[in-house]
Amino acid sequence: MLTKSFDQQLAAMLKREGDAREEGIKLLARYNSTRDALVDQVFGNIKAVEPNMTDHGYDHVRQVQANALRLMSDDGVVKQTRDGIKPIELYCLGMMILFHDAGMIHGRRDHHQRVDKLFNTYVPSGLSLRQERSLIVTAARAHTGTAPDGSMDTLKSIQPDEHLDGQRIRLRELAAILRLADELAEGPKRTSSYLQESEFYRTSSRVYHEYSAAVSVFIDRTNRRISLQYNVEVRGSNNGESDTSKLQALLHFIYLRILKTDQERRYTRQYSDFLQPFEFTDAVFNFHCRGELLDSTGLLPVRLPELVVPNDGESTERPESFWQGREAYEPQRLVAQLLSKCKEDLAP
Repeated sequence: MLTKSFDQQLAAMLKREGDAREEGIKLLARYNSTRDALVDQVFGNIKAVEPNMTDHGYDHVRQVQANALRLMSDDGVVKQTRDGIKPIELYCLGMMILFHDAGMIHGRRDHHQRVDKLFNTYVPSGLSLRQERSLIVTAARAHTGTAPDGSMDTLKSIQPDEHLDGQRIRLRELAAILRLADELAEGPKRTSSYLQESEFYRTSSRVYHEYSAAVSVFIDRTNRRISLQYNVEVRGSNNGESDTSKLQALLHFIYLRILKTDQERRYTRQYSDFLQPFEFTDAVFNFHCRGELLDSTGLLPVRLPELVVPNDGESTERPESFWQGREAYEPQRLVAQLLSKCKEDLAP
């Protein structure tokens, strides 16, 4: 729990004493009016457009904001120092986060390409805002999708330094923070256990909700790591084949997401000094069966280090690259052990 929210810290910075106080108050008013309009008109309606997705509403926005603060400071409180983030940069980051998924109101496909349409609708128009629109739209688009050259390196095409109102903006760094903060915005709050149990979500979407229900993310800047903790429910029913296939599929998906999270950590820190401390991605697994914690002491915590073999990018897209050298995590073997243990522990 943060001692001060993103909005509280932004307000405090923009209302600071000094020559820029009047301009800061104007920026704060613009941010607040934009946020309120998006909350009222957009965020609450995304679920109606994409009912099968995990949450992309205002709760998700606030989670991304909180992640950004934790990525930039040990205690989640950003400080205005010479090398720290400036008030106008925090304002730009806040606007980027507000808009990054707002395009979902038109559907998930190409949502990042609709930022300018939403910006034009909910931010006061005027010639003086063209530069701001360029910065916010450029950075928000880069949180996903492809770069102009067709590659996945969306941050490469962003200029490292831009300007707004006569002040330097480290635009590429801010875009990198947004991208990683968004990647780490996962957890049970993004799904509904009731709707999962009622099989409301379409089959192709269920694994995303199962993942959200299982993962807990801890941004541990002090210890230089992103920590992923998984609490997975093992359902040992009479339908052994179904239980086996579902749990194996979930493990495959979890392994892929761990690898993707680690890729994003390594990728974004290339473009941001704020993200340099994050040298590791840790993953820990706990398995539960009908309210009981199963003994899984054979599964050692996994740490993914910085070392990457050149030209080995394809392997990180296959789940087996996760358990290579970690045979205890091989899904077929692990699921058989878990289901057996589940039945054993719960036998009368």
